[in-house]
Amino acid sequence: GEVLVDSGFAPDTAQTRDQITSLKKTLGRLENRTRDQEDALQKALKSLEKFYDAHVAIMDDLSEVTQELRAMKAVSSELEHIRNQQDDFRRFRTRVVEPLAQNVDGVNKLGQDLVRSAQSGVSTTQLEKDLEKMNEKWNELKEKMQERDRRLDVGLLQSGKFQEALDGFSKWLSDAEEMVE
Repeated sequence: GEVLVDSGFAPDTAQTRDQITSLKKTLGRLENRTRDQEDALQKALKSLEKFYDAHVAIMDDLSEVTQELRAMKAVSSELEHIRNQQDDFRRFRTRVVEPLAQNVDGVNKLGQDLVRSAQSGVSTTQLEKDLEKMNEKWNELKEKMQERDRRLDVGLLQSGKFQEALDGFSKWLSDAEEMVE
């Protein structure tokens, strides 16, 4: 616009100058909106990448922990061995499974935040399916953990230590109730 006026191709009127100023303001607003939208997209992309990096790591960890659980020796029939197996199992739960539970919760929060923050019209179906798959795998692991705990308690019961087995079973029952809640 100014070049046209300066070159003599357009009249130098106040109206032309006002139009040029108005166009510059409009262009500035459009540039700001574009920049804001690009920033929002970059932020969403970073969040999505963070989620999927964490999701892949959790899925690998879940597979690994499930393998470790499967690799545990069968429940012994001797009292002392069963007690050692229970101690090993408690340490395994504390050292491996409980930290994994916190990580699963963190990934769930990341995923749910992404789903909630998605703009209308943006499909979150795949993200939701990936969360569901992770949670199914996590629930399967928890069930296998409970089954192992129960088998150890049954082994104690069969070894003749009824009271210890009853205490262990009672603990398993309260753990199961907590998980259901």
